[in-house]
This record gives sequence, C-alpha cells and structure tokens, in this order.
Amino acid sequence: MLELIAIHIITQCLPVLELDYAPFAQASAVAWPTEQARRRGFTFFEMLVVAVVLLLVSAVALPQLTKMPRRIETESALTGIRIAFTETATRARATGTDLRLTLDADEGQFLVSEHTSGLEVIRGWNPPAKRSEETEKMVSVAISSKESYDISDKVEWSKDGDWPEDGPAFVFCADGQASGKPLQFSIFSRNYELDVDRLTGDPLIQELQ
Repeated sequence: MLELIAIHIITQCLPVLELDYAPFAQASAVAWPTEQARRRGFTFFEMLVVAVVLLLVSAVALPQLTKMPRRIETESALTGIRIAFTETATRARATGTDLRLTLDADEGQFLVSEHTSGLEVIRGWNPPAKRSEETEKMVSVAISSKESYDISDKVEWSKDGDWPEDGPAFVFCADGQASGKPLQFSIFSRNYELDVDRLTGDPLIQELQ
C-alpha cells in the first residue's frame, strides 16, 4: 500500500518539476551565448589595443630607422676627409717634406703633392737631411704614400669666393705646422666647415647651424 502511495505522489509531482525546471533551462541557454559574445568582444578590444601600440611604436621608430643610412654615410664621408688630413700631416713630419693637399671638387679627390714654400730663402730654414734608401723604404711601409684621396660623392663643396685655378689647398709642413683657408661643404643638407689646426695639422670639422 505504501509503495502505491509513493508512486502516486511522484507521478503527480513530475509535471510540476518539469514546469519549474523549464524556465531555468531556457535562461541558462540564453545566458551562455551572451557570455561567449562578451568574451569575443574583450578579445577584439585587446587586439585593438595591441594594434594601436604597434602603430605608435612604428610612428616613433621608423623616422629614426630611415635616418640611420644617412648618418652612416655622413660619418663615412667625414672620416674620409679626416684620414686625408691626418695621413698627409703624418707623412710630412715623417719624411721631412712639406706637402700640399689640393681639393679637386670636380673629381671628388684630395691630391697630394710636394709644396715649395721658399722657407730656405725667407727664414733661412734648412730642411732635414735626406734619409738613406733603407730608411726611406722603412718609412714608406709605415707611412701612407698615396697621391690622392677619394671624397664621398655625398659631399657638396661651396665655391663661395675666389678659388685658385688649381683648387683650394692645405699645406702641411715638416715641422708639424699647417695652413689653409677654411672651406665649407654640405652633406644631406647639413652644412659643415673644414679647417686645419695651425700647430698640429689635425683636421677641424665643425657643423654650421
């Protein structure tokens, strides 16, 4: 008898349980897509933030990267000029011979030649005694004996004023002194002035504002 009563009660409650469960099931089914949509939106937002950051970094870094080749070429051109001056000054002191470094702007070269200053007559100056052939060979191995130095084609010389017919020149004396008129040039629209230290013969390159 008790078993029949229990079965009757369960049978009467099942429709109620199904009716009560249905709204919750529908609510859960509706809520789940909303949560997925919310997750997809957040991921898209993250991607948008990353894209904006990358654009900002590119806007800052790209101009600097494009300037790098110009900086390298500029420094290479300036280094070439410094080498021409330094080696010519060193060669003049080592060989005891006054040397002339003449600019050939058309050919893009510095030409090296002996310079006759007439100091023997004007100051009574006596040049150093000539070295033996063996000594000259040793000096020629250690000291550059170039007849010309190439200049970068990025260098544009300013020909303001009267240039000598054979081109402006710098003179390097055997005693270490040097002379010459300052020259102006430009590289990638940046202006420079080239001069020489009168006591040491070192090149002096200054950027002009």
